[in-house]
Amino acid sequence: MRKKLSSLLSFILIFTMILLIPVEANASLSSSNINTFKSTLSFLHEHAYNNSDRGIEESSSFFAMIDIDGDSTQELLVRTSNGAMASQYTTIVYFTDKKNNRTATVSTGYYIDSIYKGGYIKISAGHNQSPSLSLWPYTLYRYKNGRTEQVFSARTVDQKGDYNGNYYNPSEDKDHDGVIWYIDDTPMTKAEYAAYVNRYMPVENKLNLTWFKFTRANINKLNAKMISTTLALPKVKKLSNTASGVKLTWGKVNGAVRYRVFVKSGSTWKKLGDTTATSFTHKGAKSGKQYTYTVRCVSADGKVFRSSYNSKGWTTKYVATPAPPALKNTKSGVQVSWKKIAGAAKYRVFRKVGSGSWVKLTDTAKLSFLDKTARKGVTYTYTIRCVTSNGKSFTSAYNTKGRSIRCSR
Repeated sequence: MRKKLSSLLSFILIFTMILLIPVEANASLSSSNINTFKSTLSFLHEHAYNNSDRGIEESSSFFAMIDIDGDSTQELLVRTSNGAMASQYTTIVYFTDKKNNRTATVSTGYYIDSIYKGGYIKISAGHNQSPSLSLWPYTLYRYKNGRTEQVFSARTVDQKGDYNGNYYNPSEDKDHDGVIWYIDDTPMTKAEYAAYVNRYMPVENKLNLTWFKFTRANINKLNAKMISTTLALPKVKKLSNTASGVKLTWGKVNGAVRYRVFVKSGSTWKKLGDTTATSFTHKGAKSGKQYTYTVRCVSADGKVFRSSYNSKGWTTKYVATPAPPALKNTKSGVQVSWKKIAGAAKYRVFRKVGSGSWVKLTDTAKLSFLDKTARKGVTYTYTIRCVTSNGKSFTSAYNTKGRSIRCSR
């Protein structure tokens, strides 16, 4: 059955070589372009259902369009399956002569897991050859102008060995954790493996790939908006505590029209909101709590992701802005008092006269301070700001108006 499905794909893709026309990245499809893609996919969909033992299974068959190797020309990816794990295929349709609309195909053998900038394609294995689930085996290829070359294969072997007859060799387990990580046949520790892979597949280089189920409905509504747009990953430049909450600021991404901000909740990302600006304030942040954020580009209507995201995110602890302090005249000076702020290590007391500049009076871990330098008859304005325990950095914003009192001692 696998051989029959593979032969079927080869026949169908010969047909696509005749029909497909080049589509420039980020360009709109003409009506004739749309009709050509619809005809190609319609033929594949109909032929596969009528000419194989099981046909294709819509729930596990997909198609996508994306510029894989950055040459400003879209490739068409067709991923089909008859429902069996080992009977899934992805074929790339590319152009050999854009002027004369000639195409060719290259098969990845199994399905594309993810694509990274520079044409790197991660292909997962048809099954996990090891009882260990430390890593699902995969091979990394590099695609360029219709050719693919293998970069490396990755797998693990634990103390149970694997189904291919590879046995656990204690001498190769450098960190003695019971799992050996392999790049091709070179044993590594988990940390060495991660560093090696990051040279080719850093998270910020992962391209956004939008797969559409291979259904008649999706074929009929095919349009230019369904092309996967590979925008750069948004990078948060600054996290600052404000009176309203945690403010995120990131760099503008060329081509982006809208951004979605997420906050980590347990092991998942929770949507906070969308914005067309390059900053966003998390207004529900609670003082003293640590938060991790990430940002992703989305389409103008918010329905489609246009970029990948930093899976590690950016982390900060929110410290609320102290309210204006309570002030009281005493025989010794002006008593300044404020409420405890969750997460604050120390407080810095500022004072100013009239429209002058704020002047630091002291840092303290207490909730009050006696200003003995205040002079009778002078009106002073005070405000409080949270600082680190060593006083080198601010951890909160401050009330710019403060609170005023006329010293009467």
